[in-house]
Amino acid sequence: MTETKEGILIDASVLVDLAVYAWRLDLWTKQESGTLSLTVPRYVVRGINKMLNQYNISAVDMTGSQFDSGLACDVVDSIEVDSLPPGASIIAETVAPIVNIDGQLARHGQVVIHTGRAK
Repeated sequence: MTETKEGILIDASVLVDLAVYAWRLDLWTKQESGTLSLTVPRYVVRGINKMLNQYNISAVDMTGSQFDSGLACDVVDSIEVDSLPPGASIIAETVAPIVNIDGQLARHGQVVIHTGRAK
């Protein structure tokens, strides 16, 4: 077992699996663009998510949600748009997800919000 700085014990075999997934993904990205298949990245994502779920680690994508200043997100950009009512704010893009471990906040997310233009 390997202990992270957050105090989670991680079985070394899980880290070996992670290294294999990273290698597969790296190899896939080096292929010629005309030969790229979605099979490898889908397989890698499923494997990584399986490992994260094993340790109750989740990444939360807030894209499309209404923005609230109490969310565990840092706003990296705010863009006024005409398609929203004045004062409304929606998360248009998640730059980095909120990460929870055992349901507890481990890292704030980073988002881009769209806000309704004042008329």
